[in-house]
Amino acid sequence: MDKKTGFAFFIPWSIREKGGVNNVVLNLAKEMKSTSFLSPIIFCSDWDCTSPVISEYEGIIFFKYKFMKLPNKSYPTSFIKFTFWLFISFFHFYKIFNAYNIRVVNFHYPDETSFSIVTFLKLFIPKIRLIFSFHGSDVNTIAKLSTNEKSQWLYYINKVDNNVACSVDLANKLKESINSLLKVDVVYNGVKEFPVYSCVDNPLGANCKFILNIGKYISLKGQQELLEAFHTISKIKPNYCLVFIGSNGPELKNLKEMTHKFGLASRVFFLIDLRQEEIAYYYENASMFVLPSHNEGFPLVLLEAGMFNLPVIATNVGGIPELIKHKFSGLLVNAYVPSELADAIIYLINDKEFSTSLARNLFLDVSNNYSWSKTLKNYIKLMGFKGG
Repeated sequence: MDKKTGFAFFIPWSIREKGGVNNVVLNLAKEMKSTSFLSPIIFCSDWDCTSPVISEYEGIIFFKYKFMKLPNKSYPTSFIKFTFWLFISFFHFYKIFNAYNIRVVNFHYPDETSFSIVTFLKLFIPKIRLIFSFHGSDVNTIAKLSTNEKSQWLYYINKVDNNVACSVDLANKLKESINSLLKVDVVYNGVKEFPVYSCVDNPLGANCKFILNIGKYISLKGQQELLEAFHTISKIKPNYCLVFIGSNGPELKNLKEMTHKFGLASRVFFLIDLRQEEIAYYYENASMFVLPSHNEGFPLVLLEAGMFNLPVIATNVGGIPELIKHKFSGLLVNAYVPSELADAIIYLINDKEFSTSLARNLFLDVSNNYSWSKTLKNYIKLMGFKGG
């Protein structure tokens, strides 16, 4: 092809925010950039930008812009504002889409803002291919909506060319929430090796053995149950610590209060907003990885733990069992049950040979079957592209 095909990602927040969705988008964009026929661009929602602002992040071009939601029927003035936004946006984006030869738009974590963009594209650039990619909590939000709100979702889901979920479980949940006949393609996330930053200011001390958990500090991640489990473990295994890593969230204060209540302030560590290289240091040095989530799509952290040869304990929820095979590549426990977490952790601490076997099997599965190049190939396949 003389000119690369532009592939636009849309996310409803800043590209600089830490989190799994941004991780997926950035890694897919980087993988696309290495092809001979695709050129990635990222659009981010930013209410301070009334005209598109172009920038670059980690080598990828991105635009910030004020994307509006559909007008509220109860407020006639919102129709006027939305109509004005549509026509102003036309002049901005028709020029951008032509300049970058954009032929595909992929919404990651679609929300109500996505509806207005779909409306805009169907009106003004109807030949663009549209994809909704769902990651987990976006589907959980849809499941809780009213019947009328779900009908609106069904309307727009039917407007796009492909709906993609990151696990079979998530695809089924989306169909259960919207329409059982809905076609949803499953494309698993990938993982890549990343460098270990050796000059980390380690608060644990050089010889401390520790259990690792990574996830935003929110109740959905089940960190409270892990902390309760560690309270039990701490009495039996006094040489172990617990390390939480994540972006700040409403659960952090409660977790810190629990830690002081249990008298574990010297053995439980809360690290916030670490860089990927710093996180890699803790993967490299942990004794095991534990994910006690109440629900998950297809968590990247389990793929990363696998790449670092860590034995894994996780809850038997969402898409987790599609990766973790009980007693073969990890241990699965019930969510919300701290005693099961404690028993599983102690079991792996005591049985080093079994623990090593689990880690090796997960590493082989992840390294052979989950890469961003494979994820991209699956997207290309469902779009029917011939290049690459």
